[in-house]
Amino acid sequence: MFGGLPMFRDEVPSQQDSPDSTAEIDMSEYDAYERGRRGRRGVSRDRSRILLVGAGFAALLLVGGGGAFLLASTGGESAPSSAGDYDVSRVADESADPEALKAGELFAQETLEVNGETFTLLLTDDTDKCATTAHGDYAQVLTDNECRQVVRATYVNEDGTRAVTVGVAAMSDSDGAKAAGEAQDPGATRWFAGLAGQEGSGAERMDIAGGHASSAVWGRYVVFSLAANADGRTPQEENPELAEISDYFVDVALAPLGQRAAA
Repeated sequence: MFGGLPMFRDEVPSQQDSPDSTAEIDMSEYDAYERGRRGRRGVSRDRSRILLVGAGFAALLLVGGGGAFLLASTGGESAPSSAGDYDVSRVADESADPEALKAGELFAQETLEVNGETFTLLLTDDTDKCATTAHGDYAQVLTDNECRQVVRATYVNEDGTRAVTVGVAAMSDSDGAKAAGEAQDPGATRWFAGLAGQEGSGAERMDIAGGHASSAVWGRYVVFSLAANADGRTPQEENPELAEISDYFVDVALAPLGQRAAA
């Protein structure tokens, strides 16, 4: 859905889920999460499938000081549908792509409909202090790989039962973005923090919430999304709706980044 593929939802071909079975594993059994589904160029993507063990997918992952767990997964690279759609070199480093990100650019739509649910933009955050947006020692990973800026937004559904934090980290170049993407290890609390809203907003626990995480690397950018229940509790079983919501919001952030790389 990026890396040269169409960036808009109505142009995106459907994805087929892996047939691999799911299983929970204990934190002590978690070693690392790999990258798979290699494509031809440009983009790495972490698809949010739940606990796909034995196929390179991640497990039940501890996040933050609140004791919440995060369900996350890895994916791989995706090839462009046609060579002329996007030129990733246009966003490969800050010399070619010097303009800072803006929340209004990334999250221009204040309401979005996902699977019949309407999500409304609650708040945004834009900072050049990238370390403040990360859990654990992922803060140091962002610093070491020359993170320049992180822009996040949180959306909440109409009845306040679900929330999503979506964001983009701008690195100095694509090597830094790739390294930051590969260093993501939610099992060791190495990931981005959700952006919490005020009490009663439906997003008050997003900074420690458990849910479904998705991530992508596009040029010098790392895109991420966490979809969670408003109470912050981790789903006790597979929740494809949260997974689809998380994936959808990654695509939301990728679309304007694709415009920066339009050939």
